[in-house]
Amino acid sequence: MLANEAVAALVALVTAAFADNPRLSRETLVYQGSWETSSLMRNLAAVDDVPNDSFIEWHSDSLGVFRPEGLRHVLPHYMIYSLRHPDSDVTERLVFHLSPEQTRDEYWQERLAVFSSVQKRAICDYVRFMQVALAGQHYDEHLIRALKVWECGSEPI
Repeated sequence: MLANEAVAALVALVTAAFADNPRLSRETLVYQGSWETSSLMRNLAAVDDVPNDSFIEWHSDSLGVFRPEGLRHVLPHYMIYSLRHPDSDVTERLVFHLSPEQTRDEYWQERLAVFSSVQKRAICDYVRFMQVALAGQHYDEHLIRALKVWECGSEPI
């Protein structure tokens, strides 16, 4: 499969996996009280809560400010952007966010719990794709850890 076809297939898979996400109020998408909260809320309103490329670029380092349900809401948009722009800062920050060193704390347990098995498989397919797309760069250990965090097992994409 050609690279463009592989990206298109993965974009379709991610889109389908997250298609049934419930519509949430903007206030429930982000943690309140962060210095970024007001900026995220204002910019989410500007895009009707559907992150576009400009939003994602502007908030490439804001994934940690999203509540678990908010992460589930924005993550497919960030993954799709990353697939289309693998050399971007968004990709780097997304890979780092998907591969925390510790997941036993309440913060990460809540984050992981909101994703369905279908959504986790789509995340795993994204991570496996990025292992190939970013091979030899400084992401290897993070992508290996992400496979464990998201309980990906050993099945290939």
